[in-house]
Formats: sequence, C-alpha cells, structure tokens
Amino acid sequence: MARRRMFSLDIVDSDQFTDLPATARLLYYELGVRADDDGFVGNPRKITRFAECSEDDIKILEDKGFIYMFDSGVLAIRNWLANNQLRNDRYHETYYKNEKNMIGVNLNNKTYYLYDDSGLPEGLPLVALDEIRRKKNNEEEEKEEEYNSEQLKEEEYNTFDVSDIDPIIINQFEFLWNKYPKKVGKKEALYYYNQAIKNGESFDIIEQGLDNYIDYLKNDGTPDIHIKYGSNWFKNECWNDEYETNNHYFDDIF
Repeated sequence: MARRRMFSLDIVDSDQFTDLPATARLLYYELGVRADDDGFVGNPRKITRFAECSEDDIKILEDKGFIYMFDSGVLAIRNWLANNQLRNDRYHETYYKNEKNMIGVNLNNKTYYLYDDSGLPEGLPLVALDEIRRKKNNEEEEKEEEYNSEQLKEEEYNTFDVSDIDPIIINQFEFLWNKYPKKVGKKEALYYYNQAIKNGESFDIIEQGLDNYIDYLKNDGTPDIHIKYGSNWFKNECWNDEYETNNHYFDDIF
C-alpha cells in the first residue's frame, strides 16, 4: 500500500466541504491518509476515536456524500480517484472485494456510486473499478512503449555499421521505410535489409510483403502498440509471412 496520500482542492476547497464542522473535516483527512489503494477503510470507528471525533462526524460525511458506509462496517471514500491516482507498480488491490464490487465510478467527476443506490441519477454511466485500473494499465504500457521506442532510436546508431552500403540499396530501403507504419529502429532495419539483398532476396518481393502487411494491419484494425517495430520486421524477414488481405475492400475506403 502506498505511504503517501493526496487531497484534491476541487474537493477540500469546495463550499460543500468547508461548510462541514471542523471535526468532520479532520476525520475526512484522517480517513484519507489511512485508506487502502482503492479508498477503502476497514476500521473507520477506530480511526474516529483516534482522531477524537465522533459517530456524528461519520454520519455527516455520509449524509453530505463524501463517504459510503457499508453494512459490513467498511467505509469507502467516494472522491478517492479525484484525490489519488496510483501507478500500477505501486498499486495493491483492496482486501474488501465484496464492497468494491458494489460500487462503480462515474468518469466525469471520478466519484464512487453504489450500483443499487435508489438516488442514482437516471442514465449516469458507471464503470467498474477494475476497468479503471485496466485502462490505467494500458495507458502506462503505451507510455512505456513510447519510452522504449525513444531509447531504441538513441541506441541503434551505436550498434550497426551501415557506412559501406551501396547507395542504390539505401535508396530502395528509404522507399520502403517511408511506407512502414512504425518507424522504429531505422539503422538496424537498413542493416538487415542490406543483408537480405546480399543473400539474394529481391526488392520486389520485400515490397510486396510490406504492402501485404500494411493491408493486413488496416483490415485487422491492429492498434499501434501491437504493430512490429520496423527493425524487427526487417530483421525477421517478415515479408515472407502470409497475411490475410482484402485489397479490393481497402481500395474502396482508403
């Protein structure tokens, strides 16, 4: 569990919050710094006593929409996601999974709502907490992929010697590289293209294989994160792969 917590001024600087009694505001902070990584507290009454607050303060926070109290005695801080966003490598799922499955998140205000809340506004879209975490995980993977791409660009120039490649081969490669959808690892790709040509492969075969791959990506709707680096495509001689294409379909829409 993370050892640091934050509080959004959008919440604690609002009139709704500042109008609360001082003891209720204090209790909100105490609960916030002791909640788990999903915003759940398993011992709210102990914390209330420790903070020298009262059961009335818990009731006030619940009535004003800052917390949920479950029949189990577990408490959830409703604005948790507005206050805290944890990276996946620091996140630990709550122990209170039954209570977690009872709530969803409105993405517009990052607030927890009970699925069976009779006062829930009609048509309010809710997303499960696990879905929020999956979305965040995908975003982090994309950022890591982008970072790794930049690192590869920086490192590639120190690895492969392409100084003696025939200018005609370089021009052929540049033509193919301009087509390739994920331009990562150019120098490495040029090195392996040159090796393929020296080993008897033809430009026409490689170009046709690349066109088939591009058509396949469009037809399949492949997300960018799953497209091969250019360096890997040339290194693994992927022009020899068999791709299911539908060229007539794409002639109509592209």
